[in-house]
Amino acid sequence: LVKAAAMHLLCRAEGLPSCFHMGVAKDEQGQFRAHAWTELDGCVIVGREESDLSYRPILTVGKGP
Repeated sequence: LVKAAAMHLLCRAEGLPSCFHMGVAKDEQGQFRAHAWTELDGCVIVGREESDLSYRPILTVGKGP
């Protein structure tokens, strides 16, 4: 969370059109999981998740390009 938020702020300070996302998912056991990531030009630059979970964004800050 902290790394993704910091990267979003750094990108924005440099005029780069990043998007910060927070999302939720349930794992195979039905447990709630949360994740944060930052995208630049549609590519995840911080917070790439290696799991098979599909996180549903509940908060997005920034609109990208």
